[in-house]
Formats: sequence, structure tokens, C-alpha cells
Amino acid sequence: MKKLVSILCAFALVFGLAGCGQEEKKPEKKVTITIAAAASLEKTFEETLIPRFEKKYPNVNVKGVYDSSGKLQIQIEQGLDADVFFSAATKQMDSLVDEKLVDSKSVVNLLENKLVF
Repeated sequence: MKKLVSILCAFALVFGLAGCGQEEKKPEKKVTITIAAAASLEKTFEETLIPRFEKKYPNVNVKGVYDSSGKLQIQIEQGLDADVFFSAATKQMDSLVDEKLVDSKSVVNLLENKLVF
């Protein structure tokens, strides 16, 4: 009888430990990020970049807010919770950095906004 109980305990232990090793994969929580971008970037973001990003990261929804860089600066100063700000000029970005609404370490000169013929 002791041998049978020992075998049953061993099986219970093995199967219990095996269950601990397999984690049930939960679906990733859907998140939304907000991009504030110069109006000249709207078509590129909406037609190309955002759809590609959302296809690669299906749990992320990207919301775009587009206007002149000056108006976007004002919106951010008034509480627009933008995760990313693409300004067409450095003036607005510099002002937001000075006001401590943008971390200076996160600023990257990424694009140049000019007319191409």
C-alpha cells in the first residue's frame, strides 16, 4: 500500500511541476498611442506608416493628431497627451523642452520637412 501511495504522489508531483512550466499565454492588452505630427506628414502616416506599424503590432492602435507645429505645441501645453511629437520646426520642440513638457533626452532630429520638386 505504501508503494502505491508513493507512486501516486510521484505522479502528482511530476504532473504538478509540468503544469508549472507551461504558462498560459494571455492575449496582449490593446493599447493606444497618440502621435502629434505636422500636417504635412498626415498622408504618409495615415496611408503608409500607421497601417504598417499596426499590422506588425496588432495590439497597438495608433491615433494621429495633425496640425501646424505651433498649434500642436499649444495643444500639448494645454494637456494633449501625445506619446510622440513630430514637429516641422525645432522652435516648437525647443519651447516644449524648455517648459519641461518634453524630455530633452528623447528629442531626435529625424526628418527634414521641405518641399520636393
